[in-house]
Amino acid sequence: MKHSILTKARFLSLVLTIIMVLGIVAVPVSAGTKLTINVKITYDQVEARKMLSSINNMRKNDAWLWKSSTGDEKENISGLSQLTYDYSLEKIAIQRAEELAQRFETGIRPDGSGFNTIKIDKVTSEGECICSGCSSVTSAFYYWEESNEPNHYQANRAMLLDSDFKAVGIAHVKYGDTDFWTLEFGSANSGTPKTTARTGTSTKSITLDSDKDNYRLAVKIGEENKISMRVGDEIDMPKIYVKVVYGGESEIPISASDCSFTYEFESEYIDVSNGKIKALAKTPTTFLTIKGTYQGMSFSNAAIVVVMGASSSSGSGSSGSSGSGSSGSSGSGTTTPSGGSSSGSGSSSGGSSSGSGSSQNPAAPTVVVTQNDPTADAITNFVRRVYRSVLGREGEDEGVNYWINALYNYQVSGADLAMQFVTSKEYTDKGTSNDQFVEMLYSAFFGRASDTDGKNYWLSQLSGGVSREEVAKGFVNSKEWANTCAEYGIRSGGTQKPTVNIDPTADTYAFVERMYTKAFKRASDNGGLEYWSGLLANYTTTGEAVAMEFFMSPEMESYNLSDEEFLERLYLTFMDRESEPDGRAFWLNEMKTMSRREVVQCFAKSEEFRLKCIKARILPC
Repeated sequence: MKHSILTKARFLSLVLTIIMVLGIVAVPVSAGTKLTINVKITYDQVEARKMLSSINNMRKNDAWLWKSSTGDEKENISGLSQLTYDYSLEKIAIQRAEELAQRFETGIRPDGSGFNTIKIDKVTSEGECICSGCSSVTSAFYYWEESNEPNHYQANRAMLLDSDFKAVGIAHVKYGDTDFWTLEFGSANSGTPKTTARTGTSTKSITLDSDKDNYRLAVKIGEENKISMRVGDEIDMPKIYVKVVYGGESEIPISASDCSFTYEFESEYIDVSNGKIKALAKTPTTFLTIKGTYQGMSFSNAAIVVVMGASSSSGSGSSGSSGSGSSGSSGSGTTTPSGGSSSGSGSSSGGSSSGSGSSQNPAAPTVVVTQNDPTADAITNFVRRVYRSVLGREGEDEGVNYWINALYNYQVSGADLAMQFVTSKEYTDKGTSNDQFVEMLYSAFFGRASDTDGKNYWLSQLSGGVSREEVAKGFVNSKEWANTCAEYGIRSGGTQKPTVNIDPTADTYAFVERMYTKAFKRASDNGGLEYWSGLLANYTTTGEAVAMEFFMSPEMESYNLSDEEFLERLYLTFMDRESEPDGRAFWLNEMKTMSRREVVQCFAKSEEFRLKCIKARILPC
């Protein structure tokens, strides 16, 4: 019986951030307390079954594994048969996907037994892959495909290319806001007759015990627990996210409507009432503290609020065409139609709202671009191209400079900018035809004319009732868009990773070298330096992700560092300085209850580290 492969968990690990970045706060629950949660479950087996073609295409046309950890030579695998779909394995996959919400661990069920203890129609699974947080077939397969991972992270890819497997069942189950995917493999097809693909929603009760499941409550204000305003601004209270966290990294979202909240704030700087926040006086940092209860249990957290001076204008664009979108907007996140052309498809774009000329800018840039900066020059060309292609005019200096600085500081993504322009009133008032709209997308997003097959595909989508916004999202979720943004040195904001080959800069090499010299206290090895620098330079990973790899690595664990030694290496690596007495005392106290992973994540999300990443032109997170 094959052992299951441990996938890299796709959960966002929960962060307890108190001083550096006030992130999600997890509040322990008293011993022996039980909590029952009703969770909405959504099934989508119609989409799940579509992954079979991607798996078989990989087995037929893209069957390889890296030979070594340097990832510079492929070992091709030949003679693989096409997998057939097994409807009994699908039932097992659905059950396993349901179980992942309680215990997210490959091969291990909530009661601690193995995945192969499930027997349905006299069938058991002989191998499985799992992932979470992927809203589409494309993104789930992309994580399992692991084309850009080093060889020791290609466990899922090896499973997909295992010659012993002849059949597979696939499941996609969504618990609340979290998507879970499973693949269950078999050495032979059971021959179970085809069943109707399961869809729809249901509700399931999950009971957690604080002793057994070690659960806690977590709360976050908005997407980043940071609110930037100008004096006189009044905005809606950001969305409040409440979760039950348990078993290490598993989490279940709780509806904010099931909780009660109170707010504490410095009334000198802000006012909070009737679901609104109003900025009263300029301050670099004040705090909005939220306290709440859920089923009698209390939790709290605080968001950083930065209040800048009053704005001299109401927006950055002309007639609203290039306005920045309202603070905290994060797009609709709807799914793009599948199939089609080189511009691909995918899920949520993460773009901003369509906005208007009166929409509020994000926070003022922390790094202002300077002359003679090649990256700034490239971003300038990108912004001006979008103005010309979408609006058919040159951009005004105020709007152009706003977007350059916002893109340079990673405050917005290329997708944010692109979606803002194509959904703007200035563009929609042009009344363009579908043919003109699609041609504009190719020109603005890819910098080229359309190809016949791609254009025909998107025109057919539009004629079939798909909205223009959804079609535009298809472009910003494509591989070509990811490559375009990487070449311009900006964050794409789409679901694909770039495949271009950009050489690392001296700053990129220095960033990675510091990981070795400060975290490991040794010089880098050439293979490791080139590997990590290449990923960072090509925007296929982030500064935070690389730092987590180093500090959570077996090598770091082998040093057997005390908390104080571990903390000092964090300061040297992330801040490039030694700790100060107050900060050191604070974190040593926090490390009595926090895991080292949580502490590393706090440092990785700090403003000091983010600025170092920006200056090195590395994606912070």
